[in-house]
Amino acid sequence: MFADAGNLNVEGLPRNVKRARGDNRLKAIADDIIKLCTVLDEKGCNAQLPAYVAKNLDRIPAVKPENMELLCVSQKLEALETRLSAVELVNTKLDSLSDQLAT
Repeated sequence: MFADAGNLNVEGLPRNVKRARGDNRLKAIADDIIKLCTVLDEKGCNAQLPAYVAKNLDRIPAVKPENMELLCVSQKLEALETRLSAVELVNTKLDSLSDQLAT
């Protein structure tokens, strides 16, 4: 996108910054793209860029909302199972320690 914008010969475009891996990398990249789009919009050049969208929606896999909800529920259930296992492990160790102290 930055290369295509550079080909328009518009003044004041932000430069494309290579982002290092990190926690905020994706946010910084998205901010860079939004900044570029804002400048191009202010200059009235958005229409001169190529289309960066899926023109054929049949090629995009359909995901039903109920499937997404099921995925979210299953992820939460897995997290709860992990936490419960940790609590059970601690409880077992405490019971063992309590038995040792009682004798």
